[in-house]
Amino acid sequence: VRSTRDPVFNQFFDHPKIAGNTGNAFRPIKQVGHVRWQGRVDAGCGLNGRRKLGGMGGGQDNHRHSCIAANGFCGGKADVAARQFGVPTVIARLNVPYGDSGGWPAVHLELLRAGKPIAVHENAPSLFNPIHEDDLLAGLPRLLAAASVPATIVNWGGSEAASIEDWCAWLGELTGLEPVFAPTRRTIESACIDTTRMEALTGPTQVPWREGFRRMVAARRPELLRASVVP
Repeated sequence: VRSTRDPVFNQFFDHPKIAGNTGNAFRPIKQVGHVRWQGRVDAGCGLNGRRKLGGMGGGQDNHRHSCIAANGFCGGKADVAARQFGVPTVIARLNVPYGDSGGWPAVHLELLRAGKPIAVHENAPSLFNPIHEDDLLAGLPRLLAAASVPATIVNWGGSEAASIEDWCAWLGELTGLEPVFAPTRRTIESACIDTTRMEALTGPTQVPWREGFRRMVAARRPELLRASVVP
């Protein structure tokens, strides 16, 4: 735990703070504002951002249980801290981030390259809202501007929904490689979100997922990219 006397930490007093992913957000004992973003996995589409924090379904046991703890405890703690200390806060429930720097779709690209099977849930299709890193960066200032007491809770994902099956098929089209799927119950089910409130705060996302995936392949595995394929 970092000391509240840390000069790097002190610069965040009375200002919104960006906390990383689903781990604990470091905070001084008395006051700090922050954006809190969370992973969320659940079955079905149209998940509302203001649903109860935590409560994640699906497989991948270690990931699932750690995220249940992080989402429920840390997200709830951020909301309680906002109320207790009067610190404007946003809890942004992150869906599937990706981009040139990586992400879950990049993992699928590497599995595709290695000829290994890609896990998908038996309850097909596995729908999500992938959001490109450019849209994450563009949305941050608007999320900070939406901070409130009690905390503003909002989904954070791409305006377009896409399934793992569809995006792996697109990765296959971009690279000429054939995806092999392995249906199982021990993986994450769909988490297709309602982006209505997010779009009211930040506007719709600007990078279509097909274009974003093409850019990701060009950045990470340019030797695989078929130049003739365009979104």
